[in-house]
Amino acid sequence: MVQVIEIVCDSTGNTSLAQKLLVEWVPTLIALVDVCHHISNLIKDIVRLAYFSLPIKVVHGTIKYFHTSHIGIANLAKAREQLAVGHSLESIGKIQFSTVVHSSVSVQRCIPAIQKAILFGRVKFDDFQEYYRSEPTSHRAFNFRFGLEQLIKIGSPPANTLTCLEAVEVMAADAYFFWHAMVGKMVEVLFDPRNEFPEEVQEDILGIIEHCHDQLFSADGNLSSMAYLAATYLNPNNLHSDIFKNEKSNLVKRLCVRRLEMQQCQRH
Repeated sequence: MVQVIEIVCDSTGNTSLAQKLLVEWVPTLIALVDVCHHISNLIKDIVRLAYFSLPIKVVHGTIKYFHTSHIGIANLAKAREQLAVGHSLESIGKIQFSTVVHSSVSVQRCIPAIQKAILFGRVKFDDFQEYYRSEPTSHRAFNFRFGLEQLIKIGSPPANTLTCLEAVEVMAADAYFFWHAMVGKMVEVLFDPRNEFPEEVQEDILGIIEHCHDQLFSADGNLSSMAYLAATYLNPNNLHSDIFKNEKSNLVKRLCVRRLEMQQCQRH
């Protein structure tokens, strides 16, 4: 006899309704949201910000060219072999938004090989080739690479978290820990002065993070469930964890205040 304890679904209307009806029919069922789908939506909202439009546009164009041009494919393979560049370019999936981050990493990794492939000649993708110029005075190339680095740094924590939570055996406590570690790292990246995120971009991304966090863990969140917190707390190894300190305040706001205080101390 199969015993069902919980039912997990994403936030789409049909599946949410089906989950609601099943829980009403079987009150002992625990309703949980698909955290992986939720993280994917968080990445989607971030990569759709206008601030990242340039690096994403160039990444799309670069991958499309080197996946469809026979000359481009051959020259890039030759350049990668000469420069000992490992994996080649990775495509962007249609609905898997974390692949935007993975594809961006692959483009960044292959920039030296792409530059060398262009030098071989006959590789011409005119709309994007200028972004791979090696001259230090090329503003377009610099802006693209700096924007690409920012995209990768802010997108890697949720993309890596998604990879971990898509493992074969994952518990509700894992989702709770990984989520909070992810949020903490993203806030750290945003407030690191070396990354030079504009204030309006910081506010936009923090708004996205806070909205997604509140959906999962605030009392009035439309996707919230105490099961994640309960599963984490009931593990004796976690009783004295820092994650339970000052749990009544909003995680995102608390981290932001801490980062702002650190910045003010550095200025003085």
